[in-house]
Amino acid sequence: MSKTIEEYLPELMKDETPSASEAMQGFEEKEFLREAISSLDENERLFLTLRYYEGLSIKEISRILGISVHGIYRLKIIVLEKLKKELKG
Repeated sequence: MSKTIEEYLPELMKDETPSASEAMQGFEEKEFLREAISSLDENERLFLTLRYYEGLSIKEISRILGISVHGIYRLKIIVLEKLKKELKG
């Protein structure tokens, strides 16, 4: 069973060198996801970084971006839908 987008995001945002077996596992899927992430606009990529790399809460991201909590939840849905669409594309 393939991982979901949300399961891959923390992995992709890490700045660590994977082992040889980790590098081989799911390389193609990860590469597609990287390409899909690069197609997002700056605010969308910033959301992903803050949420999945920095591990910030929705409320913290809301304060940083100056967007309501509701707006951040909407942004999350939009970003994940864009990623899904790109990956199915």
